[in-house]
Amino acid sequence: PKANILEQQRLEGFRQALREAGIAVDAGLILLGDFTFATGVEAGRALLAHAPAARPTALFAANDEMAIGLIKTIHAAGLRVPKDLSVVGFDGIAYADYCEPTLTTIVQPRRDLGATAAAELIALMTTGKAPARNEIRLPASLVLRDSTCPPRA
Repeated sequence: PKANILEQQRLEGFRQALREAGIAVDAGLILLGDFTFATGVEAGRALLAHAPAARPTALFAANDEMAIGLIKTIHAAGLRVPKDLSVVGFDGIAYADYCEPTLTTIVQPRRDLGATAAAELIALMTTGKAPARNEIRLPASLVLRDSTCPPRA
């Protein structure tokens, strides 16, 4: 949903990465969802409605559940992941290593995220003042699995 700050931030990060790589953003290929398997399925149906020549070679989902929904839809259409379409998720959920094919995903340092958030909250409660707006960045990592391969020629 548009009110979901995670979706907004991940979408902006995606757009920024494309800009930095010199790749044009095709707004028609960006589909919003609510981070569920069902919206991944819906997004997959919408993307597969494009003519085969107009489809991307890879799909990036805002979270792993949506990515797994995409994979289900791609398989149901008789296409192969990753040979026909590569799929990447985001979050690093445990199921990503057990679905078929295993899901390439961006893993966040969840423990560090929680510890950092707790430290910020404790500082706020201790001082009674909100800290100056600051941006905290923690490293994420790409875990390559079977849902991606080099693009078709």
